Amino acid sequence: MLIKQWSEAQFPRHALADEENASQPKILRHDISVPETVSANLLIVVPQQLSVVVDSVEEKDPIGSLHFEYRPNAGDEASESPASLNEAEYDEDEQLYAAMKQEQTKRVQSTVYACGPEKSVLVVVAPHVEDVLAQKSLADTLGQLAQKCGRCIVLAPCSLGWGQLVCRLDLPGDFFTTVDPIRPPHYVSGLAAALVSELTQNSKADIALLALNAEGHVGYEKVDADSIMAAAENFASYLVGKSSKASYIERLSRNVRRIASSVTSGMYL
Repeated sequence: MLIKQWSEAQFPRHALADEENASQPKILRHDISVPETVSANLLIVVPQQLSVVVDSVEEKDPIGSLHFEYRPNAGDEASESPASLNEAEYDEDEQLYAAMKQEQTKRVQSTVYACGPEKSVLVVVAPHVEDVLAQKSLADTLGQLAQKCGRCIVLAPCSLGWGQLVCRLDLPGDFFTTVDPIRPPHYVSGLAAALVSELTQNSKADIALLALNAEGHVGYEKVDADSIMAAAENFASYLVGKSSKASYIERLSRNVRRIASSVTSGMYL
């Protein structure tokens, strides 16, 4: 019995793409506009998966906006230019996909709200950005606003274990000292991690991070309802003030239960 390989020369699995051919995003626009007259002492950054946290705040004033625009495949523009495509052997599918990649531009924006008794707290729902380098650029933009405020609280989804609902990243400061710190092998990634890295360098601002138990693909996690409520017990007084904390948590609980019930019902459609 003779056994032959499928191909004489197999492609090595450990081969990496050349650095010069690696795709890098082209940042077209990244700015956050907040009037100079606004006096805030705290910035709260909420991921898109936890937008219910901001939606449940009754008294919030839109005072600014975040605009972010980038092209994910900018590093391939030179090699996939129309001229080079015409010189190469014509392939309808390849040219179609290349043209679609060239025109692909990601545009995301979000509103900056002022909350709290004296409107001294700024809160923004951070849009989801998949590209790692684009996340770094977006973190730099949010870091500039956090540096002006002096303090920053970040909420982030995380796959926690051992029945934990919420943990904090062990950072210097007096935020959430009663919450257990996150332990290995659990970690936080994405925009939240990039923002923490940006602000902890040279102590640009005091920062705290709450990790909420979640599961699912990165960027599209489903955050546990009990984790949201457990975290709200810690950050609600910063977001809406101590006097409005009870009513806010009650309103947030209703919204979270409604979202959870709709997701559960959708499983049987």
